[in-house]
Amino acid sequence: MISYGKLVDLRNAAGAADPAAECLKILLDLKPWEISRLNVFDVFGFMNFIKEQVTNINNLFSALKVNYSSEELSAGVKELDFGPFGVLDWYAKRMGISNQNEVRDVAWVRIYNCMKNDTEQNNYERRLRKQYQVKPSRR
Repeated sequence: MISYGKLVDLRNAAGAADPAAECLKILLDLKPWEISRLNVFDVFGFMNFIKEQVTNINNLFSALKVNYSSEELSAGVKELDFGPFGVLDWYAKRMGISNQNEVRDVAWVRIYNCMKNDTEQNNYERRLRKQYQVKPSRR
């Protein structure tokens, strides 16, 4: 299980001059000369596996959808996406951690599950508020 920080580093490695070397450095702490001694099929097979896993993890995070009201959308709520740092900052605040760098060492799945729980709770509270708003008009 990799940390959220390593996951962010892997996302950023895609833009590196040598993405394969960068990923192997992040995950296995290999130096370029060590990578050059590895079997090329093993390296590319591993890289393909990593790419698929990062894509799957990104899809999980992307699937967490908040149901925004039209008022929130027109006010620009979607502009409040602060990327990976926003996730670090949110989790640090949620857990009472004063240093966001400490969150980089937390397993990504733990952060994802907290985010999923908070999203489901927020969506429930929105639906409940809507029910309370509709209720008086039913009488």
